Amino acid sequence: MAEPAQKTRPAGERSQSAPAEIAFRSVVKRYPGRDTPAVENLSFEVPPGEICVLIGPSGCGKTTALKMVNRLIAITDGDITIDGASVRQLELTQLRRGIGYVFQQIGLFPHLSVENNIGTVPRLLGWPKERIRARASELLELVGLDPSADLKRYPGEFSGGQQQRIGVARAMAADPPIMLMDEPFGAVDPIARDRLQNDFLRLHRQVRKTVIFVTHDIDEALKMGDRIAIMRAGHLVQIATADELLARPVDDFVASFVGADRGLKRLRVHSLRDIQLEPASGAEDSSPTITRDTTLHYALSMMLTEGTTQLQVVDGEKGAVGVVRMDAITKLVASDADGMPQPAASVTEPSPR
Repeated sequence: MAEPAQKTRPAGERSQSAPAEIAFRSVVKRYPGRDTPAVENLSFEVPPGEICVLIGPSGCGKTTALKMVNRLIAITDGDITIDGASVRQLELTQLRRGIGYVFQQIGLFPHLSVENNIGTVPRLLGWPKERIRARASELLELVGLDPSADLKRYPGEFSGGQQQRIGVARAMAADPPIMLMDEPFGAVDPIARDRLQNDFLRLHRQVRKTVIFVTHDIDEALKMGDRIAIMRAGHLVQIATADELLARPVDDFVASFVGADRGLKRLRVHSLRDIQLEPASGAEDSSPTITRDTTLHYALSMMLTEGTTQLQVVDGEKGAVGVVRMDAITKLVASDADGMPQPAASVTEPSPR
């Protein structure tokens, strides 16, 4: 992944809508009466505009780490910086108004209309009503709802999935550079969850934010994260891209956590654009067709379903651009299967417990 461009502005002097860098610097959280810290020596960076997913077993410290960014939980030692500015030094109201927050329980105000829910922070910032209404309409459309029909409705009139969309819109209302998402899609059914994930990824491509996303679901982490940080007992064990994590887990704990089927999971993070296609010769005209943006997982599934070892790949108006064969897909998974993986970057070994 390309390194983020060097900043040209002093810390804290950025446009409100520009995604910000978040850095954890040896962060520690201790609670009175507990022998071990909830979070210990946590250090990693989230480049501007990326989604970083925190995941690990229950009690590993992932939600604690997220809540220290906006100081819902106080930092004991170390620091967290936003574009170089310490969150411990920023005025609390200013800090929180610059961070969108989405959590599992959604937290919409039931007595307020959708427009007024979305406008909560803009009202505190002194925006005029016309600007709030325009922003609420814009965001409702972005999250897939109908502004003309839904602005004046109340949260209880919507399904759980629709309420979560409104929650995302509210978090983005003041155009914050950062979003914190604490298991935001955990309370909806699997079909709605998949749609919400897809919609948020589409939205993130359109409106780049720096996102810290907490989940307990490894499949969600692999789908959502530019980088995935696995935690255990308050420590960071490994942070890597989805493909790096699956191909080279740093130890047995990570390998077990991502699952024994990690080879198959890698097929979900690659598309047909990631492998070399064979030239189309014309003899494959009878082969099933598949688009070039399709995941390798779906391509392999289609081969098995159709009883074939090859598919014709098409790319929009270009038409047929080549052929993918089953062995090309399996080679990608086999390329890292030659023994125990090597450690990835940014690893902190947990101390013995």
